Amino acid sequence: LQLGTIHSFCLRQVLMPHGWRHPLWADGVQVASPDSEVFMDVARECVARHVANKGKRRQAIESLAQLNREPDGRPIVGYLLTEAIAIDFWTCLEEKGYVDFCGVVYWTLVLLRENPDVLSAVAARNRWFIVDEFQDTSRLQIEILKLLYGMGRSRFFVVGDPNQSIYGFAGARPENLSEFAAHIGARTDLSLNLNYRSSTKIVAVADALIPGLVPMCAAGISRLHPAGVEVRSVPCTADALLEEFLPRVDGLAIPRGNVAILAPWFWPLYEVGVALRRGGVKTLGPGSRPYKRSNVIAPLAELVAAATTGIGDVRRRQL
Repeated sequence: LQLGTIHSFCLRQVLMPHGWRHPLWADGVQVASPDSEVFMDVARECVARHVANKGKRRQAIESLAQLNREPDGRPIVGYLLTEAIAIDFWTCLEEKGYVDFCGVVYWTLVLLRENPDVLSAVAARNRWFIVDEFQDTSRLQIEILKLLYGMGRSRFFVVGDPNQSIYGFAGARPENLSEFAAHIGARTDLSLNLNYRSSTKIVAVADALIPGLVPMCAAGISRLHPAGVEVRSVPCTADALLEEFLPRVDGLAIPRGNVAILAPWFWPLYEVGVALRRGGVKTLGPGSRPYKRSNVIAPLAELVAAATTGIGDVRRRQL
């Protein structure tokens, strides 16, 4: 039984053992993660060639970490990015013998398309594929699954909720779930309707806003918790948190470490985190650090600090 992400599957079973079959990777291939030195160096060079406004270059560089591809290789570009930047970035990485995360999946698809024997071997090695969070699967990833299904040697069990699709910027679509199910002739009448996270009151609101085929039911230890849902419209999120929300939390004697602030996108959280930190509120998450975490030493320093202070669950393997 092999557990992993789509990227680790592509690396272990296709790209690393069979990459030499493509002329571009005859000398081997390496992965450039967004926090690696080679990724940042190439990103800075490419963005500087295409983005004149120096103030927008940092955001464009960070957007490259979210870059993705269509099955035909065309880039799916987001904030401040253009196809020209994406293609320039990939070309420069490939010249150095590297791929980014979306390149891992794309070149796996290319190798499987061009080498039927590799496709047959991978399908024969995996009789079952269980894919979780399928609503976040991109068209590029689905093409790989379709190729494997087409060999007739593997069966699929996929789990997903179209209402939880959050990776549209990377090519994921809520309808991918139903389309793939139709492609493989899967049953679609199996529902997971037990919620182990929230109270009955919160589940009722969620089910009213987005009703499912089968009503959701609270089943966890918090199902009888009296907390409900309040909707407030405020001009400034950070001010409302500091002036209204946190005083109420303190009044209820809830430890601030047990409080979660959620948002649908990274940037609002970053801005809120910075504002809370300036207001003297300790936070974990986006905007909390007064430094850039992709710095080589920062992740190690944080793990060592957590291990020595006993804060958090730090395993030796992480260190």
